[in-house]
Amino acid sequence: MPETDLQEEELVNEADEDDSSDEPDASSDAEESSYVLLRGPDLLAPADASALAAEFDSRLVVWAGERHSGKTTLSAELYERHRRGSADTSFVGSETLLGFEERIHPARVESGRITPRTPRTESDPEERELLHLAVRNGTVVENLMFADIPGELFRRMRDNEIQPDEIPLLAHADKLAIVVDGGLIAESGMRAAAVNFARQLISRFKSSTLPVHRMDVALLLTKLDQVLEAGSGAITYWEKQEEMLLTALREVSGEAL
Repeated sequence: MPETDLQEEELVNEADEDDSSDEPDASSDAEESSYVLLRGPDLLAPADASALAAEFDSRLVVWAGERHSGKTTLSAELYERHRRGSADTSFVGSETLLGFEERIHPARVESGRITPRTPRTESDPEERELLHLAVRNGTVVENLMFADIPGELFRRMRDNEIQPDEIPLLAHADKLAIVVDGGLIAESGMRAAAVNFARQLISRFKSSTLPVHRMDVALLLTKLDQVLEAGSGAITYWEKQEEMLLTALREVSGEAL
């Protein structure tokens, strides 16, 4: 089955390949010590992110998908992997540490839930929709901003109720992932709707004035375990639809993965 998961390297690997030094430089140490490791559960507002980006090298990642597709879980899981030390890059710090913890806790075994669950994202009136994660890749520290945008906004975008450039942060994205809900792909009666949602999102991005051509764009299937458990029917269906969606996405950005 073709690989559809985003690799952490694609999100954070902007390191200079010619730098062969194994020792972190002084500027990196100073950068790490500048992070606030503990603050309230609020996410960052655009102004907060702009201030951080002005001081440190940063990348904005946007997950675009419908409600319950696993967008918030993606951000939380990346944080959790770095917290456990199981990622290819190492954890440096976060300006939204409690925000991450608030989102990852319901999915942990310690929460006592039989079925892991991440809280659904609601719109914030102050547009505090950014999770921050600083990671080290070799000698380079990369600041990742994950836009925690409610799926309802993408539904409205699909239905032409709002324009893509009306969704906060989209125009500033460095990396954009079209998220397909694997849980729906696993259900024979829902898989066509899930694919159509993604196709319509891609079409709206293609016809928009957003600078999608300069973004790193990818197609991402979540809940792969549910697709595999559903069997060959779901797997074969996704493999065919994946190629069609990637073809459409490459018309928007030739570098789509």
